[in-house]
Amino acid sequence: MMPKSLSFLRALTWIGMAALVVALGAPAAGVTSAAGACGAATCLYLPTVSTGCKAVGGSYNQGVVFQRDPDNPPKQASQHPGKNLDLRGYEQRTVGFSTSLIDYGSGGDPNAPQFPTLFTTPRAIVSRYFQIYSWDDFNNQPGSLLSENNGSYPITALGLSTTAGETIRTPLANYDLGAGVAAVVLYADADSVTVHYTRDDSSAYGYTIFIDNLCTDPNLLAKYTALDTGARYVFAPGSGYDLPTLTANQPVGAASGSEIVVAITDAGPFVDPRTCNPGAGFWNSLGSLSTNVACLGRNPGGGILSLP
Repeated sequence: MMPKSLSFLRALTWIGMAALVVALGAPAAGVTSAAGACGAATCLYLPTVSTGCKAVGGSYNQGVVFQRDPDNPPKQASQHPGKNLDLRGYEQRTVGFSTSLIDYGSGGDPNAPQFPTLFTTPRAIVSRYFQIYSWDDFNNQPGSLLSENNGSYPITALGLSTTAGETIRTPLANYDLGAGVAAVVLYADADSVTVHYTRDDSSAYGYTIFIDNLCTDPNLLAKYTALDTGARYVFAPGSGYDLPTLTANQPVGAASGSEIVVAITDAGPFVDPRTCNPGAGFWNSLGSLSTNVACLGRNPGGGILSLP
């Protein structure tokens, strides 16, 4: 058995090593002896040191929105599948679809939000493709994946390549909510923001963009948390109360790693974020689409499920 004095000295030695590692800025995942790997008795695991999210958007204002969802009592936004994307979840797809943006032909909205403007220098570099889970209202839980078989699109979320720490902005759209407001925030937590382009507190109206895997601006998160209470959760259809508002292209946070995930609904259903219909898609702001993926046309005569 090791003498208590020696054990104490060894403990002090490890504490000193840990402090040195942190002071030098080395990764704090684990400190090992030269003889072994982490998992042995000589390993010391240190907690991850978080510097927190940086403020990138300046100050955030608030403005009136109107209660539209029929739930009585109103669902907490964190528990609402139309406001919190993480509640549903999503899964990467690797086969059975076109790894491209898609021109669905006629139709679309020339005023629609523009995904390239999520970034200070607009771009479109798609890293991964995802399908979102449906929602089982009866059991109040995620259902099966949305799929072509139930009338959804083959892709309903995109991974967009980022550099850790770069600013993520409110996507530009040609909508004016008055008083300099371009959009409102329906939901925010530490790593996601839900941006809405009407003054309705519901994703059943207009466009809603979900941005996941970012480091939310702490000022925006504080503003949202302070307003996510009170009248919002008293059932009174059509009543007004404040939520955070955003100006055109105002930053909402910073990329936390090499990818953010985005999705969009149009008056309720999730639609294909790859849509690049000329003049009426979600990528028009790039003009000639300088991107790592092409804007392909759908099959001649095909519907939304008949893709190249």
